[in-house]
Amino acid sequence: ICIHKGEKLATSSSPYCVVRLGDEIQKTAVATSKGPDPVWDPEVVELPWDAQDTLEITLREQDSGVFREDRKVGVAHVNVSALARKVRYAGPLKVYRNGAEETGALMVDIASKELSALNPTMLLQPVLVKVHSNGLMGAVAALADYEALDLFKTYRIVLQQTGARFGDRVNANHDEEHKKLFRDPLRKVVQAEHASLYSDWAYPHLTFWGGKRYEKVTLSTGNDFLSLVGNGERRVFTYVLLDEGMFFSETGANIAKDFFSKHAVHANASPGVRMAGTFRVCETPQRQPVVVIDNDSGTYRPRSEDLVILKELLEFNFPGIVVCVMPCTEPQLEDAKAFYGPNESKGEKGCVYSGQWKWQVESEEELQAASIEAPHSVWEWKNRSGWQRYAPEDEALLCRLQAESRGQAVETSKFSFGHGNYLLDFTEGFQTNQRTGRVREIRQILSGSYVPAWEISEGGVQWKACSFHDAIKIEEAYLATPLTAILTLNGVEHVFDFKVMTCASTESGEYRSIRRLASSG
Repeated sequence: ICIHKGEKLATSSSPYCVVRLGDEIQKTAVATSKGPDPVWDPEVVELPWDAQDTLEITLREQDSGVFREDRKVGVAHVNVSALARKVRYAGPLKVYRNGAEETGALMVDIASKELSALNPTMLLQPVLVKVHSNGLMGAVAALADYEALDLFKTYRIVLQQTGARFGDRVNANHDEEHKKLFRDPLRKVVQAEHASLYSDWAYPHLTFWGGKRYEKVTLSTGNDFLSLVGNGERRVFTYVLLDEGMFFSETGANIAKDFFSKHAVHANASPGVRMAGTFRVCETPQRQPVVVIDNDSGTYRPRSEDLVILKELLEFNFPGIVVCVMPCTEPQLEDAKAFYGPNESKGEKGCVYSGQWKWQVESEEELQAASIEAPHSVWEWKNRSGWQRYAPEDEALLCRLQAESRGQAVETSKFSFGHGNYLLDFTEGFQTNQRTGRVREIRQILSGSYVPAWEISEGGVQWKACSFHDAIKIEEAYLATPLTAILTLNGVEHVFDFKVMTCASTESGEYRSIRRLASSG
């Protein structure tokens, strides 16, 4: 990696960059010129790659104070899978601060060798997400719905190419009643509610307690998006699309959730939006997840033909996602009537949102039975950091190839992480990249066949074994999802990310590496 210069950065003195790839970290020298357009002397930073998904370049500003930390200006993320397909990239990388605010660019030159694409993304920079939490509104919604106390969450996804794809198309088809929302004093009320939901700090302070006010996430695939919104959970979300991002939250039949998720609130009282409506994750009769999105917004009344642009935008940002668009002014698609989805029938028991679409609604017992119908099988491959789980679609592919192989080695080019040919030997447990010759161990784990030991890093080479009880708890979550899970260990809530094998305490925010070892009994 060679960083040449910056453009329109929020810096004034002595900027430098910290380049990170997994646990490998390198620093550049301080720029030779100051200001918003700093310049660096030619300097090459080299990092070894060991199946990490994301390269991070953090821009910092050196502080001359003895007890003061260098100021963080922003971060540029790079999708390693997209870089693997390009091999070399020379050009700008957008820098973001606070997780979602663009603040200039870095001009870089990045060259790579012997990389493998781990996911199907073509975007050089991943999609950024900020998830905000509001305790007061969560409590109000819980009381109104007679549900367990929980935080009310709002989401902002910084989609790429929104302005380029929509061009001059803006939806602002207000009736006389809704026009009042965009004039004072109502406009200020709407903006205040938006601030309480989306500000980085508690506003006002009583709207939040405990844990993190917000989380920052990167998304690269359709599976990442589905995991973010609770794949398989029967929920409905209201959304608006602006050039600054897609803003949304869960809505509901209850008046509290419905009030907190108004389109004008998500749009911060913007009189015009690119798109607005509702979406939910349904399942086809073959149990394939599909995002069903519409233009059901009485505030903005978006044009139905713009849904096609939104579908293409989502598919561009999240490779592998399946999107079905349904204009709210037209009858429900016949094929979609067979989808399994949330109960949106007003007045019915279990209704989560009073909408117009009708889905095949399953009881809690049916949902649980469907989740355990097939025997679960987890597949892992080994790198220097330990065992790492395959993506769900790759696990399904491996199960099918194993059944077809009849003990013989088989070839495939259908892994989600690359277009190369791989030779799979299920008898010996090896996967060989036939282009590079790299051989990796692979293994299959049948759910319930054994309980492995789990360890959490204590820094350096020190690892601490989890208790047998905690190992069972972590293992169950690991087998249930290849992505993230929230678990309580010793009375403290932790967020486990099984994709990168880390866990973080929600109290301290401290990240630690985790690893999965051989059977413990």
